[in-house]
Amino acid sequence: MIQENKYVEMSYTLKDTNGVVIDSSPNYAYIHGQGLIIPGLEKKLEGKNEGDEITVTIPAAEAYGQYNPELRFEVEKSQIDGADRFEEGMFVYGQDGEHYHIFRVVAISPNTITLDGNHPLAGMDLVYEIKVLQVRDATKEDFDTLMGDEGCDDCSCDDDSCDCH
Repeated sequence: MIQENKYVEMSYTLKDTNGVVIDSSPNYAYIHGQGLIIPGLEKKLEGKNEGDEITVTIPAAEAYGQYNPELRFEVEKSQIDGADRFEEGMFVYGQDGEHYHIFRVVAISPNTITLDGNHPLAGMDLVYEIKVLQVRDATKEDFDTLMGDEGCDDCSCDDDSCDCH
């Protein structure tokens, strides 16, 4: 049964509410309860079992959040290093003080570039069609592989407090 710290493999098709396919995967793995998938989907998968097939709609607030118009803004090209290499649709990194942000280039004019810091799926309700392929206890290797720098190799808890052992 899917619950915290279980390794889960699933196949999924992600659609918008009009039925347009956004993404799909025949085999996607994650560790439940570790924030590796959107919160609304994690809630819907809780308690499901291997072999279960579900279709769920996740509201924007429990997916990638509501669209925030304040995260879309114009910047003078002269203020951005390498602005001449930007293309619409590409993602770029920006920094404000100590924090880095990812922005999508949404428009380019002769003197300005319009950037959007919202996730591309922000503001959208999402429909997932899922088949649960495997559920088992997550291993140290699963944590290391799926959580990258946050996996057990970089953990210094030494007392199993992080639940990665």
